[in-house]
Amino acid sequence: MSEGHYTPPVEDMRFLLEQVFDLGGVLGRGPYEEIDSEVALTVLEQAGRFTAEVLGPLNVEGDNVTSRFIEGEVKTPPGFRTAYRRYCDDGWVGLDLPPEFGGQGLPLVVQAGVAEMVTGSCQAFSMLPLMGRAASRLLIGHADAALRDVVVPHLVSGEWTATICISEAQAGSDVGRITTRAVARGDGSYALTGTKIFITYGDHDLAPQIIHMVLARTPGAPAGTRGLSLFIVPKFTLGADWNPGGRNPATVGNVEHKMGLKASPTCVLNLDGAQGFMIGGECEGLKTMFDMVNVMRLETGIQGVGVGGAATARALAYVAERMQGGNPTSPAVPLTTHADVRRMLYTMRARLEAMRAMMFETALQLDLAVTGESAEDRATAREQAQWLLPICKAFFTATGFEVANLAVQCLGGHGYVADAGVEQYVRDLRVSSIYEGTNGIQAFDLVIRKLINDEGRRYGEFIARIRADIDRTAGRDDVRAIRTALSEAVERIERVASAYRALDAEKRRGAEAGAAAFLALAGRVASGWMWLRMAAVATGASPLHHRKRELAAFYASYLMPETIALERQALPGAACVDGIDAEGLVDYAWHLLKFRPGGFLQRGADAGAGGGDVAFSWSAGLWFGSPDLRGIRKLRGGFCCATQYHGCQGRAGGHCVRQLDRILHRSDGGMGGRCPGGADQSAPHRRWDRAAPGRYRGCRHHLWWGGGSADRAVGAALQNPPPHCRPPRWRRGPVALAQAVGHDHGRHDPGEGGLFAAALYRRHYGDSERGQPHPPFRCQRDCPVQHPGSDPQGHRAAALCRAAQPRLFAPGGDV
Repeated sequence: MSEGHYTPPVEDMRFLLEQVFDLGGVLGRGPYEEIDSEVALTVLEQAGRFTAEVLGPLNVEGDNVTSRFIEGEVKTPPGFRTAYRRYCDDGWVGLDLPPEFGGQGLPLVVQAGVAEMVTGSCQAFSMLPLMGRAASRLLIGHADAALRDVVVPHLVSGEWTATICISEAQAGSDVGRITTRAVARGDGSYALTGTKIFITYGDHDLAPQIIHMVLARTPGAPAGTRGLSLFIVPKFTLGADWNPGGRNPATVGNVEHKMGLKASPTCVLNLDGAQGFMIGGECEGLKTMFDMVNVMRLETGIQGVGVGGAATARALAYVAERMQGGNPTSPAVPLTTHADVRRMLYTMRARLEAMRAMMFETALQLDLAVTGESAEDRATAREQAQWLLPICKAFFTATGFEVANLAVQCLGGHGYVADAGVEQYVRDLRVSSIYEGTNGIQAFDLVIRKLINDEGRRYGEFIARIRADIDRTAGRDDVRAIRTALSEAVERIERVASAYRALDAEKRRGAEAGAAAFLALAGRVASGWMWLRMAAVATGASPLHHRKRELAAFYASYLMPETIALERQALPGAACVDGIDAEGLVDYAWHLLKFRPGGFLQRGADAGAGGGDVAFSWSAGLWFGSPDLRGIRKLRGGFCCATQYHGCQGRAGGHCVRQLDRILHRSDGGMGGRCPGGADQSAPHRRWDRAAPGRYRGCRHHLWWGGGSADRAVGAALQNPPPHCRPPRWRRGPVALAQAVGHDHGRHDPGEGGLFAAALYRRHYGDSERGQPHPPFRCQRDCPVQHPGSDPQGHRAAALCRAAQPRLFAPGGDV
């Protein structure tokens, strides 16, 4: 495989900006009147050189070394500080920001191309300047002039950096539950107290000052998002002259250990009365922050393009050189000879190049919202950008992740090994679907806010523009395949959009359930649109034009049929996701039980245990086993019996069950010791004593069997718990039984996963705390278990019994 850190896609970008998109409405107009296409393309070429030579080498090294939390401060990997200084000195931070604040004043369509290359070369590095640009735009639009004129130039130059602080542990994506407080100090500043999590570059050694953009709640503010205000909280306090002073009590408590982006420090930020300054009006924080979030969402989507592009370039280089397969009597052939490898390469390139075109389309609309000839033109462009942004964020990140996965597949086993440098792309890109609004939130925004609540205005303009290009190419046979496929896809999305807009307000949950499929459908329609536009201009004989035409045909025949399935997924509505109640959906006991003709239990041979019976797993995943389950350590993510509490290793001779016994009955005796009732733990207690309910022959405190059927033993224990295991002591047992029983003084918590055992417990004791035992019934004629008839949990227990067969709780027997 050819060595190389990063291959910038400059040729493809030139094709798009010179031949596909008309930049006449942006370049040379308004704030970009001194910018022409030659300047724009020169900037992209220089960015390609910088990212390949300076940032590309950081990617693997940063992943290996990672950012480290040392004595309360974050240290970035070697090389990052030098690269960041060069990045700032060359003016890349403020590329699209106004010259009056020190920026270069270039259009966003140029910045988008640079952002793809910066991200593709080293995504972990790209996270930092992204936030500085976004914060600068927000402060230019909303901060007081005095604060703005000091902070923004420092951000544009890169001397200071910025973060966005939204998430809190108890809130997550539910922003309305943010609890960080901001109290006015009387001098124009506020004291902020709270803890923020997942703060990218919340601390580092690349710049001396960090400006945190923090959402917080002032005293008396209304609940929910309406009560949030936005503040800047500096790492070092700002004095009356706005110069940095002492250390602000906004400190890092921890740096997360992540799946990817290991060079980009993700911090827990503790605010302990930290100095802050309000930006925008009180209780207008979320609205104000969206000026920052929208820029970040576009560039988060661009991460899917950049990292997907880097992975594609690495895969293309590998398969071109890797010789494998063919006639064994002849030399091996390149991987590019094989049809399945070509399918993957076609898929990667077709998806990626459509996303790159759509990236430029979205950035161009944001530029036209500034330079449009009329107010109407500017408003239409702004609305088109608002429609495309959630698609860019969600569709690009999900599709880029798919492309990176295909790159690993192309390299085979070498792709899974870190030395090839491809698996890092998968790990790094995975989080992009999560932050800046999860992809599910983007889908909700697209469908509910921008399709239904907007009465289809933004969507209608989007479809109208696609239909116009379909009509414009109607007489061209060379683009017939992609035009026909796109036309059919438009009809499909139109049917779904019409169905959604026709829903009554109380039935909109159906649209929510199909939102993710609708967004994916919209992304594929937009991609098909981009391929129609690219194929329409790729009429020359050059290899590039030939490649564009062939990829367009592949997209039409192989990838556009995905819209058929997506239409069907988008239309069923809530019915397909609401059939199971919440308790049943998340109860691990229901998920892990194996309903087989033999009952609940998997035999040892079925479970890979090598013999003996394995009783079914409760919600916590703990497993009970008969003594001959030798050597079992973990099964299905759980532990054998009491492993996590008493070090049980599933050894032979009943040790596993004796340890369970000790937990159930609070015995402090060790192996071979004596239980509280005086019985020797090593004595065999094999039979349930029906003459004395609640006792075992030979020991009234312990459940231990030396052989036989584990299912009957557990069943007997549940039906007739020993007398001293009354509430609340039973609750203190192991998760395997105590949480399965799930009771708390007669009340049952389904969240503990113990519907079945809770029903059995109530069958034995009734609703003892209230003195209202439930009338029992039997779920079938020969079932030995009397279930509580008026309790819905009992009904579930009955259903389980039907599946389990009556033998499960056959009284007596060898236990």
